[in-house]
Amino acid sequence: MRMVNAITGIFVAAWITMAACLLAGCGESVPSRDVWEEALSAKHTGLAYLYRNDLEGAADSFESVIRLVPREPLGHANRAMALLKLRDYEQAAASVDRAVDLAPQDGEVLSIKSDIVAARGDREGALDLLAHAVGHNASDVVLRYKYLTEMRRLRGPDLQEEDALAELQAMLEYEPDNLAVLVELNAILIRLGRSREASAGYRRMSGLLAPVPEDIQTWLDRTLDALDRGDGPEAESSAGILGNLLVVDPAYRASRDRLGDPSQQSPPLYDFRTAPPDLAAAAADSLVDMQFVDAGNEWMDSILPGEERWTDLALADADGDGRLDLALAGRQGLTVLRNPLDGWEAVLSPWSGRDDSVRGDAAIRLAPGDFDNDGDMDILAAGTSYPQVYRNEGDGTFGLAQTLDPGESPVLFASVSRADFDHDGDLDVLASNMGVLRFYRHTEGGVFDEATSATGFLESASGVSGRTADGVLAAGVTADGVSGDSDSGVRPAQSLAWGDFDLDGAVDVVVLFDDGAHRLYRNLRQGRWVDWTERFGGIRWGGTKTVAAADFNNDGALDLFMAGTAAEGCRLLWNDNGRRFDGEDTPPAFSDACNGLDAAAVRPFDFDNDGFIDLALAGTSVPGMSGLRLVRNLGNGTFEEWADLLPGLPSAIEDVEVGDLDDDGDLDLAVLYDGRPLVLRNDGGNANGWLKVQLAAALEGSGKNNFYGIGSTIEVNAGAHYQSLMVDAAVTHVGLGSRETADVIRVIWSNGVPQNRIDPESRTLIVEPQRLKGSCPSLYTWNGDRFVFVTHLMTRSAIGALTETGAPAWPDAANDYVKIRGDQLRMRDGKFEVRVVEELWDAVYMDKMELLVVDHPAETDIFVDEKYLPPPYPDLAIHTVTEPRLPVAARDHRGNDILSALAARDSLYVGDYRLGEFQGVPEMHSITLDLGDLKGAERIHLYLCGWIMPVEPSSNLALSQRGNVAVVPPYLEVPDGRGQWRTVIPYTGFPSGEHKTVFIDLTDRFPAEDYRVRLTTNLELYWSEAFFTVDEPVRTETRITRLSPDTADLHYRGYSREYRTATYGPFIRDYQVLSGEPQWLPFAGFRTRYGDVTPLLRASDNRYAIYSSGEEIKVTFEAADLPEPPPGWTRNFVLHTDGWLKEGDLNTATAATIEPLPFHGMAGYPYGPELRYPDESGLRAYRSAYNTRWVSQENFREALRRHGPGR
Repeated sequence: MRMVNAITGIFVAAWITMAACLLAGCGESVPSRDVWEEALSAKHTGLAYLYRNDLEGAADSFESVIRLVPREPLGHANRAMALLKLRDYEQAAASVDRAVDLAPQDGEVLSIKSDIVAARGDREGALDLLAHAVGHNASDVVLRYKYLTEMRRLRGPDLQEEDALAELQAMLEYEPDNLAVLVELNAILIRLGRSREASAGYRRMSGLLAPVPEDIQTWLDRTLDALDRGDGPEAESSAGILGNLLVVDPAYRASRDRLGDPSQQSPPLYDFRTAPPDLAAAAADSLVDMQFVDAGNEWMDSILPGEERWTDLALADADGDGRLDLALAGRQGLTVLRNPLDGWEAVLSPWSGRDDSVRGDAAIRLAPGDFDNDGDMDILAAGTSYPQVYRNEGDGTFGLAQTLDPGESPVLFASVSRADFDHDGDLDVLASNMGVLRFYRHTEGGVFDEATSATGFLESASGVSGRTADGVLAAGVTADGVSGDSDSGVRPAQSLAWGDFDLDGAVDVVVLFDDGAHRLYRNLRQGRWVDWTERFGGIRWGGTKTVAAADFNNDGALDLFMAGTAAEGCRLLWNDNGRRFDGEDTPPAFSDACNGLDAAAVRPFDFDNDGFIDLALAGTSVPGMSGLRLVRNLGNGTFEEWADLLPGLPSAIEDVEVGDLDDDGDLDLAVLYDGRPLVLRNDGGNANGWLKVQLAAALEGSGKNNFYGIGSTIEVNAGAHYQSLMVDAAVTHVGLGSRETADVIRVIWSNGVPQNRIDPESRTLIVEPQRLKGSCPSLYTWNGDRFVFVTHLMTRSAIGALTETGAPAWPDAANDYVKIRGDQLRMRDGKFEVRVVEELWDAVYMDKMELLVVDHPAETDIFVDEKYLPPPYPDLAIHTVTEPRLPVAARDHRGNDILSALAARDSLYVGDYRLGEFQGVPEMHSITLDLGDLKGAERIHLYLCGWIMPVEPSSNLALSQRGNVAVVPPYLEVPDGRGQWRTVIPYTGFPSGEHKTVFIDLTDRFPAEDYRVRLTTNLELYWSEAFFTVDEPVRTETRITRLSPDTADLHYRGYSREYRTATYGPFIRDYQVLSGEPQWLPFAGFRTRYGDVTPLLRASDNRYAIYSSGEEIKVTFEAADLPEPPPGWTRNFVLHTDGWLKEGDLNTATAATIEPLPFHGMAGYPYGPELRYPDESGLRAYRSAYNTRWVSQENFREALRRHGPGR
């Protein structure tokens, strides 16, 4: 969000004096700046502890704040909140009362006090406090909405609809564009029979949603039609469905975020009330003594022939020595100059380039990137004809890897960029030419396919027919406007920028067109985009030619800077928290910097290392003026041109690039003028602190991120200073201002996985973490001493995910059975107790849970088939084993003897195979088991225990695009008696998670008296145990008792420590070691409120508990009256769960939201407008009673900026 203008020193001084007199007392000393800095650090620590759910640490930290600045309300209020969560109500009340004394009309303080009063049992008193707070803070819609919610809770059906309506109408006075408020208000108007007002309200909503997605428009029209006909019940039903659809719409989610979550306790105070206004370092430090100087061109004539003229340059480490080299392109070809720091060396790698790829005087565009994901930098060149990829051979040379298809006719490429646009772990290419955009999707090994028609880039915003609420374009529907198959409407595309503009974790694209009707394309995941320009506020400005994205005000959202023809072509578009761009308030310094300049290139960079992004602009200037301009970011929403920092330069500069060419900690400039390169060295910028951050993805067994992490986000917190930078190069340079070091770095990798680094060094290498991202909720059971990890649940369900063929996963509920050994579950206070915790990036829809108590003879063991199978899923079958037999021999595909590793279910696993590029897809491998002489056997059953490293949805997207890798599920072969192996079971299934048993019936599978079996796959399976049975009794006596949940409580827990102890072993979790800090970007939407959810788990009825990362359901099963097993018998258990799971992977459909809600019998997920979650009175009542906890992504996104480093 745009920052306020600079506060003058006179105002600051006056403010401090006034605050000191009013809040500290004129007779008391005012805390010094040093004291406030210490209090700021303690505040950050306390907020970080609250964020991690470390309540004792939070209380102690806010005690420190109170000690330092005792008359500041924040310390008292936030300490009260920590004590409230610790249920120390008496101390919490005393602390908040002190905060109220200091700030008697502060709405946030009064809200915290109302929570404490309510927790002590006085709900009426809490409501009175909220009413008092609203009276003093009428424009605070969060406070008003909390007041309305508490009125509804307390009054229930006795609350008059008119009273609720009055509150909602008051909110709209202050937020007239709040869709979430409008939805509630219109629903009340329908129930009151005020059809005309409701109709006006829905038409108002339509204007806020324009252009309206098709499914929303359908139900909006039905609602309006029913209102026009006076059919109240039909209008109410249609409005309810419309409201459900709106929940996934970004505009609704943004509106609902602004209302807070009244189902939870109040948020803490983030800002001091009495501190000096400049405490948070919103402004940059004074400019250090620095200058850009001509680094000298004497090297050029000896290296580059004087007649050569270059049209583009790029900086990249071409030879892997850690220093930036210089790549040049022109009509004579491409050249890379090696940078040994003490002067440029001879040409590293020349290409003749004199072929059809580079002709005449056409411009060449360069884009360095590791296109084959092998750990070194390749180069893409695009010119008049065919874009070409040159692969780095690793020995100082480059070779032509591929010539890309330019489309129907070769034309000039004006801009070319690379990023992991579809988030499948490799770099794609997006190029704008003089016709339309071209999207080149990476398929395998640095090879690309032209795939523009499937992306949505050829569709304009004027036609939205066929789009759903989240922007998805239905199959077979095309929008009006630009078409890939017609010249009609084609407009020249000049420049493009990319980044996560709407803050949903996926890469969006902005494209500039000659006519000024620029477009913003929102990433819908799975390789699709939709024109979102109008929904983002429009970006229509003429005269602009080039665009760049960066966070210019350090609020965590990418802004846009556009430049072009003179001052009128310069625009700074502030990003309003991912909701819209505001380009009407460009700081005046840009008019000065762009005056007389026809800009051709703009580069954001921090040239003075003060922690604020500055700009370099290059182009053709009027005679007598330099073609290169510098604009310094002053850090408070203002900017200033600094022409004096540059040497004298000609009026025409064709290109500019930035990078630390002399490796001294500040950013230098490389420019082209008159077709020749010139290096401008930054002397003095390194007087401020700096970091260099390099990301490195795993090259084997992952495939989740491109090697350099292009498209990732790096957030840095240093004291009170926060900044967010988009990764667009192998090394990301971070200025720290007067701070020598940063406190913490958070990387959000391009696949959405966060990673923190505390106390980073000035040169920091961050290697991609090897961890599970999504898998399913963890089951813990009470073993009589502690809670132990058993396995994962509901692994059959992955709604919205892609399979390896690119097809959607099955929408069926999991209907899952897992065994719990008797030693893993013991009675506790007359009950069996289990905990089901979601610790990965998943949303859980838990519809049913029951515990089967299985008593059986002690000499018998029981198993259930825990394999992954496609639906329809089989009913429960309990397999009994009395005489398990080990194979007489076992070998892997390399011939290694693996029998001892398979002899028991222990920490030894079989897995000696080479990992592949992608997690979950290694080389083909097998195990061969010799079962011995089984002549005469009638029934042979094989049992295998193991675990699987899953293939993630984004990797499945990449696999679906490739021809060189295919997933081969396990198949079983036996000898055919003629020296060959015959496949007798084409699909055996595989363990659906960790510590799972696979049952395989081998009866009548052997054509010859050779009882060997071979199981082959290229899934990442690890086996721990293999045994078989022969002619087990068809029926063994068992006693099964089914127990429904006695109690079930949903709450926040945090994350158990994850570790691995065995070679090839699974990830293990220690329930006793806990981290409370949220670890994943949350799913936005309505989750089930915390507390009792027992009724939701007793039947598979579409009434389920919705929860996600860090949250837990504690379930008990009454067992006091359960008879003991008979003498000579023992007891095991089977847990039955039913429901759905949705992974947060960026290529899971609707991964950003809880909605749409799944239901039994749905034909697909997500479902279109022809299907919907059942609209039944019982289910409507369930949703309104239980699913009231609104979860936003904002708190996670702003964790580092708001909470600080939390040292």
